Amino acid sequence: LGGATGVATGLPDGLAATLLDVARAAFVHGMQVVAVISVVVAVGVAIVAIVALRDVRPNDGEGIGDDTTDDDLERSTGSALAACASGAEG
Repeated sequence: LGGATGVATGLPDGLAATLLDVARAAFVHGMQVVAVISVVVAVGVAIVAIVALRDVRPNDGEGIGDDTTDDDLERSTGSALAACASGAEG
């Protein structure tokens, strides 16, 4: 629209108005096309997500796994930190 406005300033009034009307119509049409494409893509992504996640069950909130305890997590975190520290020194 900016380019059309710039060109329209050097044209006679009737021709400038026609140019601006056509430029606005083209801009609106382009925006409508982009909106429709965006809706189609969004629906497509939603369908893919539903199909891909239909067998996934939510976590029961008990932690990482049913047999993992807080002590297990502390031991694994501690050993990982020790491994990083010894690797940094060597």
